[in-house]
Amino acid sequence: MIMKDLSTKETCVKNLDIASSVPEVMRKTFVKMTIGLLITALVSFLVVSSPAAIAFIAAHMGVFWALFVVELILVICLSARIESLNPKTAKLIFYVYSAVNGLTLAPIFLIYTPVSITMAFVITAVMFGVTALYGYVTKKDLSGWGSFLFMALIGLLICLLVQFIWHNTMFEFLVSCAAVIIFVGLTAWDTQMIKELTKDGMLNPDNISTFGALSLYLDFINLFLHVLKLLGNK
Repeated sequence: MIMKDLSTKETCVKNLDIASSVPEVMRKTFVKMTIGLLITALVSFLVVSSPAAIAFIAAHMGVFWALFVVELILVICLSARIESLNPKTAKLIFYVYSAVNGLTLAPIFLIYTPVSITMAFVITAVMFGVTALYGYVTKKDLSGWGSFLFMALIGLLICLLVQFIWHNTMFEFLVSCAAVIIFVGLTAWDTQMIKELTKDGMLNPDNISTFGALSLYLDFINLFLHVLKLLGNK
């Protein structure tokens, strides 16, 4: 009887620790994501502020495409090895990815007006914040969204490939509308996923926050880019 009581108390203490760790992990997740966005914005600003950097990119498009490959490798490395990576290494990989992404996103500052970029950012921040809050506080199980969103994301990638080959204004508009819906859904799903990973207690909380920061960072960036396509003035 005594052993049973002790076991029950240990379980309660463990559950209490996990419940109290969720807000802390979420806080670290959003802090890291924000730092990643700031790194991306700073790198992009430095690139467009340098005529030499712009000229180099324009003359060496092969380097520009190579950066996309580097980004893909960094994302795969962080996602596939998040269970075994040292927390500091995982965080470094995320910040390096944010910097590289700043290089590849720099051209949008040359394509769109500053007012359009600012407006798209504000709209994206509001949409992202509301959706992330929903994913965090809702009692509804969003795990069922995963398969649908994954298939929708595959479909979106195919459409983007078609869009790259076949330029059609109406098609691009519809693709961007679909992308906004998909990444809004992914924001809510990823936010709840971070909570569930923390509750499971199977991964290092620091690695969970880094993986969560990457997931939400990707949601925010993609949502921003498609909002900018829909509303931006070139």
